[in-house]
Amino acid sequence: MHRYMRAIGFEEPMAREAIDKLCKSIEDRADRISLFQRDDGTVFAEVEQEVGFNMGICLRGEYTDAEQFHREYYFPYLLGTGLSVYDSVTVEQHAEKESYAGVCEDVGLGMNLIFYLQNAVEYKKGMAGELCGGERMLSVTFSGLSTEGRILLPLSHSKKQVRQPVATDRMDLLNRARSGDEEAIEDLALEDMDIYTSLTKRVKNEDLYSIVDSSFMPYGVECDHYSVFGEIRELKLVKNAITGSRIYLMKVECNDILIDICINQKDLLGEPQVGRRFKGVIWLQGYLTTN
Repeated sequence: MHRYMRAIGFEEPMAREAIDKLCKSIEDRADRISLFQRDDGTVFAEVEQEVGFNMGICLRGEYTDAEQFHREYYFPYLLGTGLSVYDSVTVEQHAEKESYAGVCEDVGLGMNLIFYLQNAVEYKKGMAGELCGGERMLSVTFSGLSTEGRILLPLSHSKKQVRQPVATDRMDLLNRARSGDEEAIEDLALEDMDIYTSLTKRVKNEDLYSIVDSSFMPYGVECDHYSVFGEIRELKLVKNAITGSRIYLMKVECNDILIDICINQKDLLGEPQVGRRFKGVIWLQGYLTTN
């Protein structure tokens, strides 16, 4: 059973027979079927069924000449809303199966984001030829599935402490540094040293989470898993139509990136509310669209 099936409401362990039965039901009652014919004549397919608001299960495999679907694997998904990032994106296929990872660098975060590609058929149809061997400006809508998280109270800021989006001059410095501008690199290094000095003084007398109100960091050995910490901007409690489990859907702002996150109510410690902060580990997924 896929570990993140729990995030969309399948918290009880399922035997292989039960999983096969569920997948067969999805094949028969699919909400969406996307097809792509390969050069060898076989047909790569995505078969999807929603089990709740914007969340569901996707089967990937191929159709044979007899129009029979052969499932290779399945995964749970959450469709994000809105635009998370618009940047240059590279897509690479995983080694062990026909699934894909996307990579984009976010200037605000200053690091590469690696995500699991949701719309592989759409990528193969219209984007593969344009992206292979290079990059292209694409919009990415991020979403995350979580099986562990907790709620922290919000911070009370003074007017001077109200967190603002990344300043224009810093964005300019980051872009110049990416291009190899030595002066910009030196200015960023000095700025980081000032921040480090300030934090070192404050952490002696303050709690860490009263200083840091947002973070986004790689987690564990899997490249598309992240530890996130940010403010809840939107909140919705929905039900899994099959199991009846309650799922929290949250739009969380982490370092100026908006991510839709779903988590089973049983796995969330604390009472979520808009304005409070979510801290947890997510499996990052992304939906690519051309512009």
